[in-house]
Amino acid sequence: IQEHLSSGKPLPAKPIIITFDDGGRDNWDAFLELKEQGFAAVFFVVTELLDDRTHLSTEQLRIMSAAGMEIGSHALHHYNLTRINLSAAEKEIKDSKVWLSALLQRPVITFCYPYGGYNQDTISLVKEAGYSFARTTQQGLAEISTSNYALRSIRIHNFFSADLLARTLEGYGTYIALRQ
Repeated sequence: IQEHLSSGKPLPAKPIIITFDDGGRDNWDAFLELKEQGFAAVFFVVTELLDDRTHLSTEQLRIMSAAGMEIGSHALHHYNLTRINLSAAEKEIKDSKVWLSALLQRPVITFCYPYGGYNQDTISLVKEAGYSFARTTQQGLAEISTSNYALRSIRIHNFFSADLLARTLEGYGTYIALRQ
């Protein structure tokens, strides 16, 4: 999408961006499967949770990034940014970006609002921090032309069967041919 916006590179007819939130250990298994299938995804991580027993390690993030996965910020601590003061929200947004950029040795351009909590103040902070995109948890199709800082998503859970996934996407006028 970044190349589309900056250079006009065409997008597929119905582009799909696969994202994962929180950086849990199970994201490693998802990464391995995506890599095997030749897909890429965006993994939004909470930086202060990395390297504990239930989340990804910093070494895994480096490997994922080097393999073509995008690593985005999900803040430092996973606080609802609309429920903390603005200076604390600014720290959550900026410091996580700086830390991840240093770790990965590349720009971090995407942000995901913890708990989907955002408002005009947090959107401004995300823009000021230098992110290109921010994802919400608001259900629906993302439209880049509307706002790059309040992108909607279709939530898919790990318990979805292939049939339920297809029905969910069809409800949005989107169809994916699933391999059996």
